[in-house]
Amino acid sequence: EALAKAKLARALCLLVEKEGLTQKALAERLGIDQPKVSALMRGRLKDFSTDRLLRLLLRFGHNVKISVQSRQAKTSAHLEVALV
Repeated sequence: EALAKAKLARALCLLVEKEGLTQKALAERLGIDQPKVSALMRGRLKDFSTDRLLRLLLRFGHNVKISVQSRQAKTSAHLEVALV
């Protein structure tokens, strides 16, 4: 779960950097306060569940696609977050 949260937070941070938003503007857009945005941007994710991060990505205006696949023989299962 920690890896999933980190990958979702990183995807959100990359999108924010791409749009060049300030933390204040992002806080308004996501409906959270600026200190929470600061924590998120610094990777302090204890107050963010996976579900909350998914909802923030949706509020930010991006689609989220979850795909579950069988793993290939002799490989370990893994989590992937792809930004497209």
